[in-house]
Amino acid sequence: MTDRFKSEHHVKSTPQTFVDGERVGGPTTSSAISARRQTVQTP
Repeated sequence: MTDRFKSEHHVKSTPQTFVDGERVGGPTTSSAISARRQTVQTP
């Protein structure tokens, strides 16, 4: 399944980050988003 995803989206690695159906990045972006979510505090 992973190989199929990578082939269909023309990427070499996973995970990939999608926003509103548009790919916005790969593993580095996913890590950055995850780290930001951990540091953002809500009122």
